[in-house]
Amino acid sequence: MVVCHHPLCPTWIKDDGINDLLQAKELDRVVLELLQLSGESKEKDLDGFERALRRTSGILSLVQKFGIEDPWGITSLIEYMEAILHEAEFTSPLFDSVSRIGRQQQIDDLKIQHALCCEKNYITAAVLAMRMLVEDEYIIDTIIVNAVNAVGEYFKAKKTRIPSLNPSQYLKRHTRRAQRLTHEPKNIFFCLDYSGSMAGERIKQANKNLLWIYKEFCQDKDEGMQK
Repeated sequence: MVVCHHPLCPTWIKDDGINDLLQAKELDRVVLELLQLSGESKEKDLDGFERALRRTSGILSLVQKFGIEDPWGITSLIEYMEAILHEAEFTSPLFDSVSRIGRQQQIDDLKIQHALCCEKNYITAAVLAMRMLVEDEYIIDTIIVNAVNAVGEYFKAKKTRIPSLNPSQYLKRHTRRAQRLTHEPKNIFFCLDYSGSMAGERIKQANKNLLWIYKEFCQDKDEGMQK
């Protein structure tokens, strides 16, 4: 489906890709039924949430980039994730690397994207975005960008002139992350490409990004290597 607009692609390739997605959806249903028959009433929290997160993100990407209609049912996937989050206990592995607030932000981010690209509902997208930007002390970096863009799209749709919204101003906040700092030390490997193709601004930006990762995500007890 990613290459369906290429002039050398056969005309049936888009329909074939959609059929593959529908077959995958049916297989998911069969697997869940088998889990119930075997006495497993549901998937493990982490596995189910992450699977639905990947599914929803992938389908949204297809809708946004290639203009296809939602072949799966994004709303049902989001509701499934909300049910997992609501029922998850505090000690669930679901919160080992991302806090409960961070998981809710992942869901809200999908809702924002769905409202914008599938429903053209700029009000819903902006309300979800503003709730996070105003109320949440910690916000996952990539979600901040989508939230700020959603607010911008709302004002653009209203044809209201406002000062330019720049996501980078939110990314400078020291309290922007919803990820938990792990209690265990990490082994970190930094690899920098300094070949000729990286000359000039590219190598400057790469160094800047490496330093940013080091300052924001590394702890004193971590061990790092450079190459």
